Amino acid sequence: MRILISMKNQLKRRVIILFVSFLLVTGISIFLNKASFDPNFSVMDAVTGATKRSHHNSSKADTITTWGYSEDDIVLQDETAYIEKNIEVKNDSYVVLKKADQPKDTLVILSDKDNSDYTKAVRQVAAYYEDLGYLVEIREYSETMMLSLAHAGHFDLFLLRKEETE
Repeated sequence: MRILISMKNQLKRRVIILFVSFLLVTGISIFLNKASFDPNFSVMDAVTGATKRSHHNSSKADTITTWGYSEDDIVLQDETAYIEKNIEVKNDSYVVLKKADQPKDTLVILSDKDNSDYTKAVRQVAAYYEDLGYLVEIREYSETMMLSLAHAGHFDLFLLRKEETE
């Protein structure tokens, strides 16, 4: 009888260990999968419990959204492959970084999906190039992903900044 109780306790302990191990492996797998394939994934958000809602609310609370980039922000691998160009769109003046050997058909321009002012300016620049006869593809990403793709040279046009008009 005692042996039977001891065997039940051992079996119960093994099932609990197996179940806990399964949960641990599943949790780590989900975490690594999310970190690998979600460009907006942040380890700090996962650890601290910050949610998209808190990020969304905090970004809405900021009434002033500024932007402006330089070639130093992008850290291009081949700076000679790109040229800064000033363009006039409506009543605004923008500085864009364009590929020196710009394609003749479709132009790819990167945009920050979380900054509405920047997105609006990108759309104006895209309209400018569409008026010149190009097809323009706007690819929207988070700012970190956008700058990472720009660093890797995965764009034809990149909106650097809006020039102050007098």
